[in-house]
Amino acid sequence: MTLDRQIFRFFERLIEGTMTVGDAFSPQLAQAAEMLAEALLDGKTIYTFGQGSSALTGNFFSHILSSGSQIPRPGFPSININQLTHNMDTHDRYAQALLTHAKQSDILVLLSRGGSHSDLIDSIEAAVERGMRIVLLGYKNDSILIDSLGYGDLSIDMSEFELAALDTLQFQVIACLCDLIDHIILGES
Repeated sequence: MTLDRQIFRFFERLIEGTMTVGDAFSPQLAQAAEMLAEALLDGKTIYTFGQGSSALTGNFFSHILSSGSQIPRPGFPSININQLTHNMDTHDRYAQALLTHAKQSDILVLLSRGGSHSDLIDSIEAAVERGMRIVLLGYKNDSILIDSLGYGDLSIDMSEFELAALDTLQFQVIACLCDLIDHIILGES
């Protein structure tokens, strides 16, 4: 396959994935945006945590929530657990950060790359202990994470996509949520 064809095929897969996410996950995205906006309006904090390269997407989400992107607005309270704990060296640092800082009814947004990673399991357990609600962007073999969610939590399972496209699609989901939250809280832009 020529490089031109490889490039075309790469972007073709991303476009197909984007269309699938927008179509198949529309109800979950609307539910997540309403859950997050309601929490922000109630003075709650949104915590984000990502596994592997998804940590960058979680950090982006916290940054956009706390500073805005499309329109000038006051910042919303959001903390990225990866950033908060980057200088800590304990195995349970992510869970400990949630147990230290989070309050009941805050929300934890988890971004997984699959496999029910132990750091994500520990974070969900800490969130449950604190009485937080959870939004999980899950991937393949995340059944332990999904089974740990409670009644008011939300799982968006992105397992149908190739791992190579996951980071881009998670980023698009987060960008969409940012836009929806601003729309819900601030009205038409």
